[in-house]
Amino acid sequence: MTTGPDDKSVGVVRLASWQVHPVGGTELPPWLACYLVKINYSLLEVADGLGIPWFEVALSFPETVKVLDALPHTTAPNRGHSYVVNRYANLVPCQSNTADVHLPEQDSAVSTFGVGTSGVRWLHHGGGRRPAGDRVAWVVLTAPSELPHLPVEATSRFNTSAGDLHSWPVALPVGFTVDLGRQSGIEALPDSPSPSGGRQETAWPWIPRVFISYAYDSEEHVAMVRAFAEFLIGQGFDVRIDHLDCTVRRDWGLWAPREMRNADYVIVIASPMCAAVGDGAVLESEHLGMQSEMALLRELVHRHRQEWTRRTLPVVLPGITPDDIPDFLQPYCADHYLVTELTAEGAADLLSVLRHDPRSMESSPSGKSGAA
Repeated sequence: MTTGPDDKSVGVVRLASWQVHPVGGTELPPWLACYLVKINYSLLEVADGLGIPWFEVALSFPETVKVLDALPHTTAPNRGHSYVVNRYANLVPCQSNTADVHLPEQDSAVSTFGVGTSGVRWLHHGGGRRPAGDRVAWVVLTAPSELPHLPVEATSRFNTSAGDLHSWPVALPVGFTVDLGRQSGIEALPDSPSPSGGRQETAWPWIPRVFISYAYDSEEHVAMVRAFAEFLIGQGFDVRIDHLDCTVRRDWGLWAPREMRNADYVIVIASPMCAAVGDGAVLESEHLGMQSEMALLRELVHRHRQEWTRRTLPVVLPGITPDDIPDFLQPYCADHYLVTELTAEGAADLLSVLRHDPRSMESSPSGKSGAA
């Protein structure tokens, strides 16, 4: 056990002690060490005991550290499962009392992001409000063999609609270090038996990264866009929008282009001001942020039309019409996506596109939105 993060709060989440164990028997070069880490955290009581619709816990590590696998990752609440670490450092389901990892029953769907990178995030969502209480997550990660302590930066995002939390929907990062145990003489986990000998057979579910671009037409419009973002997060998508990334002072002129290029999809929210900016019908001194985003999107569509026509999704929220989509996005010659209400039924066409896995060789879904 390591007390590195013990009793540290980040937003509505409190971190508890972690459990770290070296892993042997993996096919890794000698300059890398592999670790299995049990991460304990709790959702705090908020809003007079009411739960919140969703919350996210994020951990960032140094660039020399890579997350090879992470749990939980579920599409719905489910009973507990057991896993072993195979020689490829994957967490593979098994039926054994001597498994390396035991996950308790999950009270919600949990989407996991960051496998293969230097950070990991767990988004708890779906099926009502999340009750306060303890949660458990696991990661398998690699680090340089000589690294004795693991620096970690933790943050959280969360929904604030359940009562007045007097808080932003994000939290300032909390830093700490975790003892990796290499100097403590801890014996590595033994080689796992079958069925852990092979590669993990099931691919991770497709979870797209979505950037939302919108104009500040009015306070009511901004509130509707943010409610739409909350809806997509509740559906388990990796959503990037300005008000959920405001924990530190940043250069938004660099942030937006980076997020747009890194997104699997850029959702453009139709509105009269969005159309005016996209079609160049505003003064150069007005809506500068939106002008920059639309200029970059025009360039990307012009240079890589097939790719960015696919990746750019014009969305029409209630009270808006397709006429409020910029002309360069072809509101009628190409598809647009009508969201009649913030439900799975009201956004069915959009959700169908977002959930289509491009790794599949199958043809794209036939259901489309309201292209004329």
